[in-house]
Amino acid sequence: MKSYLTQSERDEILSSLSEEQRLYLVEEMKRGKQTAFGNVLAQKRNESGNWELIDYIDGGQVSPDLKCECGRSLRFQYVIRDLGDKRIRKFGIQHFEEHTGIPPEIVREIKKGFQKIDYELDEIFSKIKDGLYGYSSFNFDSKIQLPTDIQRHFSLKLPLLERQIKKIKELLNQYHKQELEKQRLKLSQELKSEQQEAIRNFYNRTNKNYKVNNINNGSSYSSNYQYKHTPHNNVSNSNVSTVNKSIEEAIEYYFMNVADEVSALDLCYFLIEHFNADCGTYSTGRPKIYADVCSYLYSLCNVKKMNKRKIANDFVFSKVH
Repeated sequence: MKSYLTQSERDEILSSLSEEQRLYLVEEMKRGKQTAFGNVLAQKRNESGNWELIDYIDGGQVSPDLKCECGRSLRFQYVIRDLGDKRIRKFGIQHFEEHTGIPPEIVREIKKGFQKIDYELDEIFSKIKDGLYGYSSFNFDSKIQLPTDIQRHFSLKLPLLERQIKKIKELLNQYHKQELEKQRLKLSQELKSEQQEAIRNFYNRTNKNYKVNNINNGSSYSSNYQYKHTPHNNVSNSNVSTVNKSIEEAIEYYFMNVADEVSALDLCYFLIEHFNADCGTYSTGRPKIYADVCSYLYSLCNVKKMNKRKIANDFVFSKVH
């Protein structure tokens, strides 16, 4: 926002402010111009010499007490020091080049920096004039740490600059994103905890019924686990489902976190109960996902991740270590 005010308009608005407000704005303008001057010269040190802006004085009006090096009376006086010979020079904005020897292109960059500071001061004055302070747009959380300059504007009841408003919006967006991420992580942890508890309960319940016996150098696996879910009639008559990616991940999760060995039938019951797999069954009572679960487990056997063995009416799959 660039608002060009006349000098008389600036003086009128400045005079209407409290002493604390005036001092703050004058000091901020001075610091801003010192920074702008220093930044340009730091980049062009070899071309511009070694100068420092030590003061910027507004006399309120053209005054014989404020002189340029050429002898002209000034209202706005820039005071700079040669860091080499320590000499101090005083002049108006038009005589930077003449009295310092700073090349004209660098002087233009310095003046642009000064103009930016002047524009911001005009922006504040224009908002005071129009009563646009920018506070009502925000509802702050006390946990948000605002930059010092923004805090000062609030405490002194000075309008917010557009760049300050933009910064506040960025901070608020960042804060809200962080809060949403915290909530997401909390919910994820709660869901994970609930799922792990359900898996532990499943494992503890079924493990009591598993009987694994060594017979004739082989193994016999039996499970008395009975799946308690009663499918809806329209589900039991549905088409055979396929094992999707989430179910594949659930199968791998089972072998990583629940047990190293399970029958295909018990694994189907586990997937139906805890991972919302298709609960449809055939007339024999066998889950319709059985063939697809076995197919995926066979693929793991083919890449040597699983071993399988036949038991009565089922297969037992065990993880390869």
